[in-house]
Amino acid sequence: MKETVFADRNLETLHDGYFETDLQGRFTICNPGFCRLMGYSNQELIGRNFRDFMADENIAQLEADLKKQGLFQESCEFLECEARHWDGTVMILEAIVSPVTDTAGKWTGFRGLARDVSEHRRRQQYQLYVSKMKSLARLTGGIAHDFNNLLYVIMGNAELIQDRIPEDCRQKVDKILSTCVVCADIIKKLMQFSFPGEPKKQLIELNQFILSEMKRFKNLMAGNIRFETGLEDQSLYVFADPSRMEAMLSALLINAVEAVGEQSGTVILKLENVRLRERPVIHYPGLRPGHYARIVVHDNGSGIPASDLYKIFDPYFSTKKFVHGAGLGLSMVHGIVNECRGTITVESYEGKGTTFRVLLPLVDMSVKEKGRDKPME
Repeated sequence: MKETVFADRNLETLHDGYFETDLQGRFTICNPGFCRLMGYSNQELIGRNFRDFMADENIAQLEADLKKQGLFQESCEFLECEARHWDGTVMILEAIVSPVTDTAGKWTGFRGLARDVSEHRRRQQYQLYVSKMKSLARLTGGIAHDFNNLLYVIMGNAELIQDRIPEDCRQKVDKILSTCVVCADIIKKLMQFSFPGEPKKQLIELNQFILSEMKRFKNLMAGNIRFETGLEDQSLYVFADPSRMEAMLSALLINAVEAVGEQSGTVILKLENVRLRERPVIHYPGLRPGHYARIVVHDNGSGIPASDLYKIFDPYFSTKKFVHGAGLGLSMVHGIVNECRGTITVESYEGKGTTFRVLLPLVDMSVKEKGRDKPME
């Protein structure tokens, strides 16, 4: 009896989440740490199946792992899976799970310790991505520099012979020179990606900025696309380079228009004042709790395959056909957003569309009212 009381007290004070389930996966014991982890009371968890809180794609793999443990009676195993918190947030849980047996050695269920490692995993992924982008920038800069030297040789020689060849051959030389101009522009963009230089930042009121961009962009849009906007009723200021902000917004809108293509579709541009609390911040490594402007660009176009989502900010990666071109659009957007100490996320489903969300820190003077709590996405 004393040992049982001691064990119960330990479970009550244990910071990590402790749980036990029966053979069907229904919770039979949940300590306070596990209740805090999931956001539910003990009464709400007991009797519920662990599958009710799992991301659908994780259930089959987790069941296979648990079956393996049950069949071979392994002492414990480390598992990692995604689970849904009470508030809808998807967490990455790390758990140590072992089988529970009765006095006869018969398998009766599972017990485990779980903790939320979402922030740790996201920070790892973010650091890997930052490291990759820095390496790409160095590589791109080196290639652009060498290619630029070769291009000057081609252009110089083409200009030298331009006036020394027959008239019927000059068109071909003109074609060489015009192609060199296009190549030089590409090199310029590559160099800007690798060595962006010092931005000329100033206060920008986003409502007016977006209205101005919207008027300019509407003139370029095809008639098959409906353009919708939603702005804030209060002034929102960010500290950024206007020309780079214009390039960022144009790139996102062009990407949305191209995703819709020739079919009828909708492109939505929204501006929102949001407040990130401590918990949502784990989804945005590098951001602190506070007020942010959220620029949302949504289209109901073709969408991006899940296997390509992690590559879309890489230079010259594209899901479009070659005839539509590929370039530094989204990699440039990523760089500009980072330059403003913000972040960008993407959500996309094939055949349904894509949503980009850009979060930029607001200048204090712009927060005249309390920002809305950021909804879980």
